[in-house]
Amino acid sequence: MVSVGTEVGAAPSRRADILRATWELLATTGASHLTIRRVAQGAAVDPALIYHYFGSKRGLLGAARDMPEGLSDILKAQRGPLERLRILQTPPWATWVSALVASVIDDREDALRSLHELIASVDTNGALPRLALLGFFADRFLLHVWSAGPDPAAPFDHELLR
Repeated sequence: MVSVGTEVGAAPSRRADILRATWELLATTGASHLTIRRVAQGAAVDPALIYHYFGSKRGLLGAARDMPEGLSDILKAQRGPLERLRILQTPPWATWVSALVASVIDDREDALRSLHELIASVDTNGALPRLALLGFFADRFLLHVWSAGPDPAAPFDHELLR
């Protein structure tokens, strides 16, 4: 798991800044258009620092897809899937989910593994249809980025979640 925003000290904060910038770029452009230079610019760091923390673009993408540290515990503290989905619609988690769903397009195997982990965290009892949850994530977190779809932070009322 990747820790974001909870660390003390300058170095972990820079790592978190890099991950946030990566999430933003993945969510808006996808992995195929992500470059170390663009991430560095978005995080206001030297590109060499990205290589220091992650080793390569592949290492950065892998870390960006991992569930952020603390998110799993936050989701477990919620009573049901609807409450868990609402948590995922708040920053910075909504940006991470958008990045994760967008990265499925460019790197299916690793991204799908991470997406499966997220779905298992949301629907711990397997009560909701997996395909419906995938559709929900695509609708709420991906389509809004590249179309005039719904805002992922907007309240939702869906029959599936009642």
